[in-house]
Amino acid sequence: MNTNSDSWPRFYNFASNSRLTDSLVYALARKEAFLQHTRLQKQFSHNAANLTDLWTMMALRFILKNKLLFSPKAEALNSSPSENKVVLDVQGVLNDPWSWQIALDFPNTMIYGFRLGRSLQTKSNTGEQPQQQEEQIQHQNQQQNSQKSSSGPTRERRSSIVSNNSINSEQSTHSIQSIQSVPSYIAAKYTIDHTGGCPEVEQQLHGKGAGPANYIPCVGHTLKKMPFDDNTFDIISAKSLWYFVSRDDWDLVLKELFRILKPGGCIEMVISDFIILNGSRADQFYWGRVKEGTDRLGLEQIPSAVLPHYLYNVGFKDVNRALIALPRGWGGQMGHVTDLLALYYTESIINTFASLSPDEMEHFTSMSKDSEETFSANQMSLVYATKPEM
Repeated sequence: MNTNSDSWPRFYNFASNSRLTDSLVYALARKEAFLQHTRLQKQFSHNAANLTDLWTMMALRFILKNKLLFSPKAEALNSSPSENKVVLDVQGVLNDPWSWQIALDFPNTMIYGFRLGRSLQTKSNTGEQPQQQEEQIQHQNQQQNSQKSSSGPTRERRSSIVSNNSINSEQSTHSIQSIQSVPSYIAAKYTIDHTGGCPEVEQQLHGKGAGPANYIPCVGHTLKKMPFDDNTFDIISAKSLWYFVSRDDWDLVLKELFRILKPGGCIEMVISDFIILNGSRADQFYWGRVKEGTDRLGLEQIPSAVLPHYLYNVGFKDVNRALIALPRGWGGQMGHVTDLLALYYTESIINTFASLSPDEMEHFTSMSKDSEETFSANQMSLVYATKPEM
């Protein structure tokens, strides 16, 4: 069975059996499982999330009142089913499951999941060479053309949202010949794109029936030039930009997101800053190593502090930011929820950016288990802004 098509039933089973209170009721058990490294390693697919990722997503969803979209615009998504409402989820490490959950939360809205493709400068997971990949693209395009005559109105609606320029792989800036690399420190988390920027082909690659009926996966090659027409989306959810957009690229990326957002639409972002609040001396050492790593990569250390300026600079208005401290080791049911979130983000950040030796990593892991004595906290921000009406 196609691994991607198999991942959707697994996720749906998880989501269907998850109650709104699970993040609170099972927070302690989930945190202890995380700390004891008993995480379920079997992947839903080669690029999807494991069980701990899903626990963390549900914990954040619980904090956001049981929906992953939180701007005022999101409140109206399900109010008028007859309207053509479309959301773009700019994916990160979690990829499809995050978009799937948004689609389940808003069944009357079309959800597009946009992920970055990996550069063809390296081999794909199947070991194909670029020439073989191009042949596969041609074969897939032929299959796509032969199926167009028999496709129904749902497929036509799904494909109409994509700019015609993105489908012509010979002329488009999203051509298979001009794929741009995602940053090397994150590239391994993404798969090779075989679509030439066309979500119709990507739907075939995911396997028939992979994902909710109101979800369409799409692959692109850069956030600076995306395969969508102007004024397309009601909401853009971009919860991972903080760790792969450099300080020099924020203006360019936000300008592109501004272009494809409808007038009156909202952009939503979750930001985890590369700092720790009230950290111990050991915490400060490890987060100092994180700063060294983010400086080398040209990332903003506290992106939430500068993001409002970037948003206003490209034309957004009504920028709103809420700073959230995620306590570590403060106790209580809700404290265990924030523990899980804080530890998850901390481990991900330390693993990715701190360049620790095996001994240092072992010390950091043991220190994390004793976080109850430090009363430290991670800093997270919820940010949303509106594109002015014309």
